[in-house]
Amino acid sequence: MKRISPALLCLVLAVFPQAGFAQSQIFELPRINGTLLDWCYNWGADCGKPAADRFCVMNDYAEAVDFGEKPGPLGEPTMLISDGRICEADDCGTFEYIACEGSLAPGPTGSTRFEAPAFSGIRLDWCYEFAAQCGAPSADRFCSSQGFARASAWQIEENIGHTITLATGKECDAGRCDGFTYIDCTK
Repeated sequence: MKRISPALLCLVLAVFPQAGFAQSQIFELPRINGTLLDWCYNWGADCGKPAADRFCVMNDYAEAVDFGEKPGPLGEPTMLISDGRICEADDCGTFEYIACEGSLAPGPTGSTRFEAPAFSGIRLDWCYEFAAQCGAPSADRFCSSQGFARASAWQIEENIGHTITLATGKECDAGRCDGFTYIDCTK
């Protein structure tokens, strides 16, 4: 697919603001919560357009109309937009830029509550990694995976049984596994 340069797109938007662009923005080196956006939507899969589209939707645009890859090594980690996992390897890539366009239909604003949040059909574990990064880190990454900026409130539910961690998908099958009663996610 032939791509236009970010500078040319900016020039077109400045000269012809009514040229069919209801809403447009170019994000240079896009980030999620301060971390570079990973080139892939899922770990090593669905790279480029799927991740760019999801980033645009998270920023209240309809879709990505153009983007450029910046391959690793980057000197800093990237974050998967699908589940908030961090990639620290030298081959992790990011986006040089993403051009988003179009308005989304008005949707819920503010905060959304997820009761008994689950991942892959299994209750979400209290910890992002097995027995590490518990509470806020797990809640924040869950919200990120749902298209929100962060978690604003959450409550632990102790000894719920079968749970799964977001970081690795490791499951806890013991009866003493902790999860969330709810997580409130905020735009």
